[in-house]
Amino acid sequence: MSNGNTSPNYGFQSFQTAYTPNDSSTGDPFASFLLGLPNNEQVSITSHNPRLNSNYFAAYVQDDYKVRRDLTLNLGLRYDFDTPRNETHADQSNLNLTAPNSAAGNLPGALVYSPIATQGGTYWKDFGPRVGFAYAPAELFGHIHNIVFRGGYAIYYAALFYDDIPTGTIQFSNGGTVQPTFTSADSFAPVQALSAGFPSYTPPMASTDPTRLNGQNVGYIANSYGRPARTQNYTFEIQKELARDLILSVGYVGIQGDHLHTNIAQVNILNPQYYSLGNSLNLHVTDPAAQPILTQLGVSVPAWFEALYGPTGPQSGHDTIAQLLRPYPQYQDIGGSNNNMCSCLENLGVSTYNSFQAKLERRFRNGLTLLTSYTFSKTITNADSAIPVFSGFQSNEFAAQNPFNPSSQKALSYQDTPHTLVISYLYELPAGPGKAHFSQGVASKFLGGWGLGGVLRYQSGTPTILNTYVSSPPSTDGAFRLGIVPGVPILTSNHSSFNPLIANTSQSVKVASPSGCNENPDGTFTPMSSNNFFNCAAFIDPNPSSLIATRGWIYGDAPLVLGNVRSPSYYNEDFSIMKRTTIHENHEIDLKVDIPNAFNRHTFGTLDGWVGDSNFGAPKGLSVSNATRQIQFTLRYKF
Repeated sequence: MSNGNTSPNYGFQSFQTAYTPNDSSTGDPFASFLLGLPNNEQVSITSHNPRLNSNYFAAYVQDDYKVRRDLTLNLGLRYDFDTPRNETHADQSNLNLTAPNSAAGNLPGALVYSPIATQGGTYWKDFGPRVGFAYAPAELFGHIHNIVFRGGYAIYYAALFYDDIPTGTIQFSNGGTVQPTFTSADSFAPVQALSAGFPSYTPPMASTDPTRLNGQNVGYIANSYGRPARTQNYTFEIQKELARDLILSVGYVGIQGDHLHTNIAQVNILNPQYYSLGNSLNLHVTDPAAQPILTQLGVSVPAWFEALYGPTGPQSGHDTIAQLLRPYPQYQDIGGSNNNMCSCLENLGVSTYNSFQAKLERRFRNGLTLLTSYTFSKTITNADSAIPVFSGFQSNEFAAQNPFNPSSQKALSYQDTPHTLVISYLYELPAGPGKAHFSQGVASKFLGGWGLGGVLRYQSGTPTILNTYVSSPPSTDGAFRLGIVPGVPILTSNHSSFNPLIANTSQSVKVASPSGCNENPDGTFTPMSSNNFFNCAAFIDPNPSSLIATRGWIYGDAPLVLGNVRSPSYYNEDFSIMKRTTIHENHEIDLKVDIPNAFNRHTFGTLDGWVGDSNFGAPKGLSVSNATRQIQFTLRYKF
């Protein structure tokens, strides 16, 4: 009998009530429990559970200033500051990249503890001005009337957001944990009767060892990561009344973001200058073949390195040339949620959004209300999600191919939808009481009170993400990309006849015809079948094993996303039919029929972007992104 999900935990066996020691044929665990005689006891004790605090303050002033009758200014200023979180009792740790590591020959890079340790520095310059104007001249160019010009500029700061997936705050606390376990020595005598309490043990102590995580992956929060994300918004709009109650608006909206949350720093990645070593990077430093390479590089192997990573070390097997050449060889990966380490507050992200927006609005007149909007936009970023690991789930790229050039990660957003058209309307038929036709009599009851409404939405598909499953050098985060063969079309000549149903092997089909590609020894690809959407010959693995041995590792030049190859466009029409019948004064019957996705369209999701998948180019899972048509009737009696 035991409950492994509690602390302390007591286990009861039959031995303590058996006839003789180690006698499993007599005795009963429940009897041992009733007598309070455990066979084993365990407790998990932490010296200090972290309690994190942070503060956020903001103040603003704003005023509207009417310069003259046709010109109004809106002026404002907001000031924010957000303090990075800190442990209430100052029991916290962090990696300091300049602190000497005493167990690694005093190389820079060691843990520091409170009060030196911080989880980012406070940024004090969060000033957010707001400027807007509205100009409505009575007459423009002598003959243009009923026109308004609007514009504005504003800076916004986001609150600090911690990416605690999946490690939480544990690594940044210096609290120690012990799990003392006591077991019966002879499988007969109890550890200690419950009435005597838990056996004595040495309680844990808060650590102050700067070398505690040597040889492991370690989280990292730079002081500069305390600067919050910032967006600059700028807009300009022209609004013109074309006719009575008919208004046209056209404008530009731009958003520029910086210091956005990312997972691309990779502080301890191998420098690309060593990629030419190829497979030699995997050699153990004690291997005779490694000696001339190290001599040529002018690198010696310190005693602590082999003691830490050698065959008898706590992190055995990592004593390779690649590990020795890391910027901080006393650690493996530093930061990065792909390494089960928190990329907390990393803020290297940038984004740009530019759009042309048009809107035609018909205010309620003669029974008709109409709103039509169109947006043409483009979004480029290297930070597609506030939690970077989530965008990694979409692209399978949890890190940067080349963190030494972060701008190379900036690409078309996988959420980019360049064209969006939305039409919504509500029309009341001109019949019935108070209308132009059939305002009285029996006909008004049957023909009056009818209304039609609808929302129509049409938008572009999203870009195809080329997944990063190709081989990558050791001591990197495995984010190398494919290569593109120049002059070869991305799509096959018969892509229009591609059948995703038989390509998707997860579906129940009589004959499967996979659309993926098989890799050849030279890194080129050949199709698995004739049913292909993408042209396998357009892609190449830049690092097949045969080439790594002769010329080392190189970067792939394939883009992160293909903006010219998108998922199917989204089309959806929702309609509603309404009938309102007045029986007598305050008594009314309302009938409504809602028809979402009236034409039962099937809009599939993003395309599979890995060349080696048997479903390459097919919509992932063949699942649809809009709901199936379901007609709903509602009858309501109001009184």
